Amino acid sequence: QRLWVRFWAITKLRRYRAAKCIQKYVRRFIVYKKLHPIIRVRLKFGKRTYYAFFWQKWKEYNSICRNIRMALHFRRYEMPLRCLQAWRRFLVEEKAHREQVLNKLAMKYGSQSAVHYTFTQWVAFRNRNRYFKRRLRRLI
Repeated sequence: QRLWVRFWAITKLRRYRAAKCIQKYVRRFIVYKKLHPIIRVRLKFGKRTYYAFFWQKWKEYNSICRNIRMALHFRRYEMPLRCLQAWRRFLVEEKAHREQVLNKLAMKYGSQSAVHYTFTQWVAFRNRNRYFKRRLRRLI
């Protein structure tokens, strides 16, 4: 009985060690099979990958600078122009809306009514005063 205990203990250790060695060699083979082509390519091309990496970084830097330059140009020149155009469009739409409201009132009260005539005269008076003041400001 004692002999068998000693025998199986030694056999178990041998098998465990053999299994570890087999695993080690199989894992090495798998890693070699996976990485060896990559290593060969790196050795074949050498510094080109190094230069390509920095060339890519240089191109990214240039694109960032170009984007900043374009953003500054837009902010300085194009954005005010767009704002002015939007403001003009707003004024045109506002004027059209006012005219539409006035036309509804004219249709409601009729163009012969005294209220409509008085309001029209007042609007014309206001416009003449604005024009006159604008001309005076330009002269001064």
